[in-house]
Amino acid sequence: MVPKLSDDQYAKLRLVVVLSCSFGLAALLTGRQIFQANWGMIDDHEIFRWLGRNHHLPLSQVWHVLMSDTEIGLPTERYRPAYYFFKILETVVFGDNVHLWYLGRTLGFALFLSAAWWWMRPFAGILASGAMTIYLASLPLWSGIWSRLGPSEIYGATCVGICLYATYGILRSDSPTIRVLSAFLLSATTVVMIGMKETFIPLAAGPFLVLLIAGIRRKLPPFVAILSIAIMVVGSLAIVIPVAARVRAMSQDTYANAVGSAAMVQFGSSGLLTAIRSTWFLMVVPVVMFPIQLRKSCVWWRTPATFVALIYVFLIGMYALQSALYRATFPFGMRYDFPAMLLVPVTMCVVCCWAIHGLQSAGAFKISRIAQVAMIATFLYASFAGLKDPYSIRGAVVANIYRTTKFYPTISQAAEAAKQFPNSPIILEAYGPGAYEPVYSLRTYLSSLGAENTVSVRVHSDSAIHTNFLDGLMREVRRMEIDGAGGFTPLGNVIGLTPGGCISIGIDGAADRGCRALEVKSE
Repeated sequence: MVPKLSDDQYAKLRLVVVLSCSFGLAALLTGRQIFQANWGMIDDHEIFRWLGRNHHLPLSQVWHVLMSDTEIGLPTERYRPAYYFFKILETVVFGDNVHLWYLGRTLGFALFLSAAWWWMRPFAGILASGAMTIYLASLPLWSGIWSRLGPSEIYGATCVGICLYATYGILRSDSPTIRVLSAFLLSATTVVMIGMKETFIPLAAGPFLVLLIAGIRRKLPPFVAILSIAIMVVGSLAIVIPVAARVRAMSQDTYANAVGSAAMVQFGSSGLLTAIRSTWFLMVVPVVMFPIQLRKSCVWWRTPATFVALIYVFLIGMYALQSALYRATFPFGMRYDFPAMLLVPVTMCVVCCWAIHGLQSAGAFKISRIAQVAMIATFLYASFAGLKDPYSIRGAVVANIYRTTKFYPTISQAAEAAKQFPNSPIILEAYGPGAYEPVYSLRTYLSSLGAENTVSVRVHSDSAIHTNFLDGLMREVRRMEIDGAGGFTPLGNVIGLTPGGCISIGIDGAADRGCRALEVKSE
């Protein structure tokens, strides 16, 4: 005879199921990288720079590396202390084990998905909410995030997942202790999230509203609610103020876009209109039902339609502010789409949860079951259709595996050749401005892998049309070639001095066949 489980045991069992299935879904979409992918050219070289030739970073060096070898100490408009702090901590723990790095990313994706699923489950049922979770996992915006190791959006999405769990603990837990702990967790995670990337600042509005509502509804003791909000506000300002000061000191941002309030207002207003235009049809039912439900309750915040409206206002506000901060329109078709491009998918999921919950509350269980089946079929169809796209997350994972398994063995081979011929200069063949980061990356890898040779840059003609940003990069690459900017050896100091004795590495182009020739691709 099977023993009967208590409500608490059922809740724990459901959580285990959601967590397990979410990890399975994340592993299905990105898990191949854990075993098959390797180190990449872009971003990953930072890890090797911190590890050094010993391929080890002691915990005692975290603060030193953070302050001396990241952009935190540089005069740029970016200030991402949490991003670099946690990435350096991962470097301490994971070292040069690329499998552990990719496992960590898969776990982060699973955490985000499980949090979304856990929140939707009480309103739409475990199966319908599971179908919506699969749909969220298949969105194209994840392609440039979970198929790499470096993007700050990885940490941002993970923080969003933690915030969702903390919010659930505050608003839906019966335990006062869990609610209090969740409040402090929400505050701390929000500060960390803002410190991951300045464009995540708009996301802080959600946790602020949650803590405010929890205090008003007596979900939290007034002191705890006020203290949590204070922690979040003070911590956020400690990050926002330096960012604002750096932006004011710059005439343009990292991508050569003009910095100024006029551009932000222009793109923010355009983003707001776009957000409303993209989602108004999804909000017809909640907006129509809002006055009806409002009349039924004298306490406005207990009205389900009000919560839907608040979530919707948060989503369109987040989209508009992201447009303003990026001073651009979405979609980019890359990782910068997070979290703005969650606007329509999350609005759809929220409205579906609200509709099913409303039908069940009204006692229309048969109609509710039919609606759930229809939603499951619709979301699964949309998910599978999206995953067939070559630019989907599955396609991006395959491309990343191919790219990294070609790159790292090649750079390892170059390092071995350099160690065999330590007097042979290494010449990095730069084809256009896209070589700006790769030349730094290759030099870092070569040094970390034991090469002590001089490294120079040789620029090749590039007929592409450039933006101001790319023109700026091209000037810097030419300075590397001529003047040895960035710590390189000027090309004129080595060219022709060792005929046939050089090591040439072509970056997205041909290497010099008169040297020991190797070629790598950045993408």
